[in-house]
This record gives sequence, structure tokens and C-alpha cells, in this order.
Amino acid sequence: MACVGGKPEDAAAVLRKTADAEDILGKHPVSPGALMPVREQLGGLLLELGQPGEAQKEFEAELKIYPGRFRGLLGAAQSAEKAGDMDGARRYYAKLAAQTGKAGDSPSELSKSKN
Repeated sequence: MACVGGKPEDAAAVLRKTADAEDILGKHPVSPGALMPVREQLGGLLLELGQPGEAQKEFEAELKIYPGRFRGLLGAAQSAEKAGDMDGARRYYAKLAAQTGKAGDSPSELSKSKN
């Protein structure tokens, strides 16, 4: 993989092209969808590369196709927080809390729940 080979920009470009292709397919109304959408993988990579604003955009795009997805919401929350978008971070953490029934938990407790 390009990222393992020390070329994270190439890896992001490949994931972006693949995510765009996946978006065209959309989610079939009956099927459960992708195990891990490519756009979610791209968001994770961008977050690791220190690009939280771009990562947030990718997670938000993924959530339009797969609304309520735990890892998508968590990625969007973490990205927003790192990008300084505290309103966005609170909004996504609140959705996570509602989804998990852990309304009193802190964001760090919610991120531990994903494992």
C-alpha cells in the first residue's frame, strides 16, 4: 500500500478516487452496505496525517450515505475537535452518546467504546 511505502499523499489520492467511485454506487436500500466505507478509511488517513479539517469533510460525506455509523460519527467528532470546530465536535459526540446510551460519558470514554 502507498501509505506503508512512505507515500501517504499517494495513498490519500488512491483512497479519494476509490471513495468517489464507491459514492456513485451508493448504498442499496436492502443491503447492509460496506463493512468499512472507503471514505471513512480516507478520513482516518487524513486524520493521522494531521489534516483534521479535510478528514472531517470526508467523514461527513460518508455519513450522508451511511448515517449513524459509529466509526463515521466518532471520526467526524475527533476530526472536528482537532480542527477546532467545537460545535461540530459536540454535535457528533452527542449523536454518539445517544446511539450508545452513554449520555453522561466524556468524549474519551466514547472513543474507548469503539474497541
